[in-house]
Amino acid sequence: MLEGVLLAAVLAQQAQPEAQTIRLEVRVYAGAEDVTPRARVQIYPSGTRTAPLPTMSRAERHVVDVPPGLYDAQAIVEQDGRVTGIRWAERLIVMAYPDEAGDHLEVINVRNGFGALQVRAAHGGPLQGEAALFPSGSREPSRRVAAASRTVAWLLFVVPAGRYDLVTMPDSRVHASDIEIPPDRTRLKFLQ
Repeated sequence: MLEGVLLAAVLAQQAQPEAQTIRLEVRVYAGAEDVTPRARVQIYPSGTRTAPLPTMSRAERHVVDVPPGLYDAQAIVEQDGRVTGIRWAERLIVMAYPDEAGDHLEVINVRNGFGALQVRAAHGGPLQGEAALFPSGSREPSRRVAAASRTVAWLLFVVPAGRYDLVTMPDSRVHASDIEIPPDRTRLKFLQ
């Protein structure tokens, strides 16, 4: 009986495809300000601190291809030759989610109390249109939260941790209500 279970486990392991790599992108913020161009980022397999993974750094982002797993990242922000912020993000889960198309975004904020919301198109293609965040239950234009960063594929909101409604613009259609954006984490939502 035990031999059958072990044989099944070995066969199942052999049947699994080779683990693919995921492009992990890290952006660094100080509150709602994007400070990625002034940041150094080091990424480690979770629980290690001896050999950071080689990271491709460009002015607007830090990228590394990694196999699925848990990772720790350290962001060091500098200005005028002085360190202005250091933050560790630990146990980041990087998995091959089909809807992320091999890319995974994490935001590290060197200030306490901020989280991030990444908004992507549900169909996997380029994101069309705009969206805004409002405090949960409010649609007053004066209560609109800060503008999003935008790429072809997604919008990124970096806001104080809390509960928000995601509204598409200019039609003011509520796409998702009462989204919790926890501190020190990056949430992902899709626009239909």
